[in-house]
Amino acid sequence: MSDFLVLTKFELTGMSVLTCLCAFYLSESPVDVAKLLWTAVGTWFMGSSAAVFNQLREREYDAVMKRTEHRPLPSGRISPFVAVSVGITLALAGSIVLVRFTSPLAMVLGLATVGIYIIVYTPLKRKTPLATAVGAVPGAMPPLIGWAAARGHLEAGAWLLFALIYLWQLPHFLAIAWMYQRDYMKAGFKVLSVSDERGLQTGIVVLLATVVLVPESLALYFLGFAGTVYLAGAVLLGGLFLTEAWRFYMAVARGQDAWAGKANAVSRRLFFSSLIYLPILMALLAIDKI
Repeated sequence: MSDFLVLTKFELTGMSVLTCLCAFYLSESPVDVAKLLWTAVGTWFMGSSAAVFNQLREREYDAVMKRTEHRPLPSGRISPFVAVSVGITLALAGSIVLVRFTSPLAMVLGLATVGIYIIVYTPLKRKTPLATAVGAVPGAMPPLIGWAAARGHLEAGAWLLFALIYLWQLPHFLAIAWMYQRDYMKAGFKVLSVSDERGLQTGIVVLLATVVLVPESLALYFLGFAGTVYLAGAVLLGGLFLTEAWRFYMAVARGQDAWAGKANAVSRRLFFSSLIYLPILMALLAIDKI
């Protein structure tokens, strides 16, 4: 069971489901609880399928990185045949659940998420640092799935949430890429932290993405999708997140060897700040609607 949870990237998939359910909850009143639960199940299946196929395609590269060498596929605890079977089963199950209990558009968006993640993003990681920007697209699609599951079509609120999740992913994943820079270099992944050894470009992207993220998150309030509780929380959380992004930028911008250790420590703070920022923001959206 623990291998299955790792194979399906339990934590990352769970975060995706959270953003999907937040979009569903925000879009519908009153909430259809049964449809909400089916949306969670279908999205979880889809996200898990994408995670399985991602690890299947990258198992040789995972084997040379310390962060991933103990995953089920590179360690041999799960065979590629089993992984393929699990991935296909999850994708089919997710498709059936979404189309049967939610809407056809939700199913199409779910399949598009899996397809872009596996067919486009995964191979692109070994070719260009722009892969992170591309990979953030399927990562930001769960809110679209949630909104489509509830309403059968997409509206402005869905796209605002899409943009919010997209921007959030850039500092989140670049912090990871900086922490594991040597691992990615060893595996041949062309992430920005590998081509940008000094870290200045990485710091600029992190800072700019966060600077845009904060006012974008406030747009949910000013366009009538959230209330004052959310507004206060978004301002506070955004300020804290922006502070950590600035600290990271300043650490790498100095370009001194003595700062290398501090830049790595600051990237960890940025990473954990991102893990705090998004769930609380989603919770505030839900609380505001009660």
